[in-house]
Order: sequence, then C-alpha cells, then structure tokens
Amino acid sequence: MSESYTFTVLGKASGKARPRTMRVTKKTGEQKMVTHSPDPGWFQYNVRKAAQEVIPAPLEGSVFVEVIVERRIPKSWSKKRQVEAVGRYATAKPDASNVLSAVHDALGGGVAYQDDVQVAKTSFVRLWASRDATTITMEAL
Repeated sequence: MSESYTFTVLGKASGKARPRTMRVTKKTGEQKMVTHSPDPGWFQYNVRKAAQEVIPAPLEGSVFVEVIVERRIPKSWSKKRQVEAVGRYATAKPDASNVLSAVHDALGGGVAYQDDVQVAKTSFVRLWASRDATTITMEAL
C-alpha cells in the first residue's frame, strides 16, 4: 500500500512568480536594466505550510501529484449561469503550468519530496465552485 496525503489550501490559487526586467531612467538621463525577483507569494507559502502539517516525512522515489483548483464563480454572472457553472471546467487565469510550477516548488526541498524531479505523474483540474480553494493529493508511486 502506498502513502497518500491530501490537504486543501483556501484562497485563490496563483501561478509561479517570475522575475521581471524593466528599464530604469536615472535623473541624469542614463538608462539601465534592473531585474526584480518577486517573492514566492502567499499561495506558495500556504501550500508549503499545509503540506508540512499533513506529511510527516518527505516521500521517497516517484511521486504522483494531483491538483484540483476551485475558482469562485463571478458574482457578475446571472443566477442561471452561476448555477449551470458549478462543477464545470473553468477557463480562467492563472494557467495550469504556472500553478503546477508553484505547487511543485512549494512541496520540494524536503517538505513532501526532496526535489521536484521525483514528480513522475501529475493531474490538474480547474473547476467553477462557490469558493476559491486548491486541493492537493500526493501519493508515492
């Protein structure tokens, strides 16, 4: 029997923060390029914290990670459209690859596994729901 852990992070899922490069003009008129690396953000921090509470020790070997993102249905939608949307696939930002990158990075470094190269299988689903939440299930393969 393989080890399996599930936990939920409440709040809106966000993608992996990427470094940004911008042109800065000094008072002298000189221009230079500055790179700003944003912090990982609250989403990555909360995923890491929730995993630490549930997973007693990092998983060994290959790992399966399932991510289910629930997106709150916009209040601007009609009542009929809101009712019809519950449980359906959501096509809203952030995109799947950025959310998965943030989740994999948050779980690495000895929290759920030593390195994200251990992730051999991944599943991602984004659904419309009454709340913003992310449910993550991890299983040793």
